[in-house]
Amino acid sequence: MFDVLAKAASAVEMTRNDSLAALRRMSPAKPDQRRAAPFAALLDTASAPVIGWPERGEGWKLALMTGSFCTLFWSAYWSANQYAAAAPRFRVDLPFETHIPFLPWACVLYVSIVPLMLMAPFVCRSAARMWPLFCALCAEVAAASLVFLAFPVELGYPPLPATGAAAGLMDAARQAALQYNLFPSLHVTFALTTAAALAPIGGPRWKTVIWIWSFLIVASTLLTHQHHVADVLAGAVLSIAVMRGVYPSITGA
Repeated sequence: MFDVLAKAASAVEMTRNDSLAALRRMSPAKPDQRRAAPFAALLDTASAPVIGWPERGEGWKLALMTGSFCTLFWSAYWSANQYAAAAPRFRVDLPFETHIPFLPWACVLYVSIVPLMLMAPFVCRSAARMWPLFCALCAEVAAASLVFLAFPVELGYPPLPATGAAAGLMDAARQAALQYNLFPSLHVTFALTTAAALAPIGGPRWKTVIWIWSFLIVASTLLTHQHHVADVLAGAVLSIAVMRGVYPSITGA
């Protein structure tokens, strides 16, 4: 399964690299050209840290985009779960998945999807650079919501109580994830899409950290028994589809 995810990540980053190659053909050498070609400015990371405060006048725009995405996500996510609660549900679990260990401490990785995604405005730093990722994530929410409505899935793992120091966080993660929005896993989709968008901005170490972080989030969906293998694979496919379709159309690659 991890070989499949590695190939998925490679495919997503390949698409992102194609987009960046197109951007490099632009000419961001002069300051006034940076205004006309906002994406090109994203490539210049040698003179500034990868993470920083938004550019002047961009903070409120980034906050508006973040708030708009959160509103869209929770509205669609909650509504789909409410529908699934009263609808016939399906099972996608496989027999071997009963051997996947339940590790409550992995919920720390599971909930780290939040800081990973909230980091995007501080990496992009302007609404123009954030726009392609924003559109990609919104498209993924829309597509996944349709699948949730057409194919509501029920978790196949037996309920296991969380114990130890992570018990409270595990219980909170379960409540936030709701019950039936499983296939595809938006945790996986968001982790891979965010990583593919942010990884090329920095150097090799940055890329390594971002991709390892995203893969740990993917693994945590199984180790916390929040998703099944089919959910993970479907989430990866959705990320690839959007990053190959929506993302290049926004960046102009």
